[in-house]
Amino acid sequence: DYYGCLKRLPTKLLRLFVHAYQAYLFNRFLSQRLVQMDEPHIPNSQKSRAKQA
Repeated sequence: DYYGCLKRLPTKLLRLFVHAYQAYLFNRFLSQRLVQMDEPHIPNSQKSRAKQA
């Protein structure tokens, strides 16, 4: 019984699991978005540093 197991967890630990899953989903969506873009947006100051290296 998954619900029963989750219900027995301390609130702080359950919150940690929820936040970790949110971060995982955010990273997945961001990764997909970056793959879809031709070139990721880099502010001008960082572009010039990248060319110098």
